Amino acid sequence: MEEINRRIKPNDSTALVKLTVGDQIKLLFNQFANTDVAELNANEKMSEAELKMQASLNRLFKEATTRMIAQDKKSVTLSISSVYLPYLDAVIDDKTGLGRFYDFEVVKQNVAPAIEYKFVVTIKRRLK
Repeated sequence: MEEINRRIKPNDSTALVKLTVGDQIKLLFNQFANTDVAELNANEKMSEAELKMQASLNRLFKEATTRMIAQDKKSVTLSISSVYLPYLDAVIDDKTGLGRFYDFEVVKQNVAPAIEYKFVVTIKRRLK
């Protein structure tokens, strides 16, 4: 019988000094690979959460503008939680977001990011 491959699974009682140089190198490569996989998983979860927050904010703005148009108003003002601030620019962007169709005025406070507060967004119809 011939040994083809060997994997090292260290635990608390494994003495890394007693491992051969080859096993130590394999252990290092394995550790880097696991770190990369964990980082990719974390980035994927973060992207998913970011997209959900953007979709939620986009839905809020679309509902508000639909009501504004239905009631034949020129603007609507919303009070929004500061948890949406990191996603605001992407949603109201004038090239790719709702900023193509409406004018947005945002009034924020200079508060530490860890503190949740409400900020004000006024959405105005564009005159044709």
